[in-house]
Amino acid sequence: LFLSFGGLSGTLPARLGDLTELRDLRLSGNLLEGPLPASLGSCRHLKNLYLDDNALTGELGALRSLPFLEGVFVRNNRFRGDIDASLEHCDDLLVLDASN
Repeated sequence: LFLSFGGLSGTLPARLGDLTELRDLRLSGNLLEGPLPASLGSCRHLKNLYLDDNALTGELGALRSLPFLEGVFVRNNRFRGDIDASLEHCDDLLVLDASN
């Protein structure tokens, strides 16, 4: 799902978790805010997650249920908490960009 720089605003909907076969989620450069929905953890086949350059908040706990993640791009948001704990089961992780 490629919606980067699409002018999206608001929070990520819980129904995002209904996309259980999703492999690539690209929402960079929008005006998204609020926490990641816990339902994102239902997207078990997700390999790449691009959420950079938004105003997302909270912790990255939903990522604990995504063991096949290879790329996580969350820079320039307002996340907090322990990134290591959120990604401890992501054995395939190749790239993490969480800079600010």
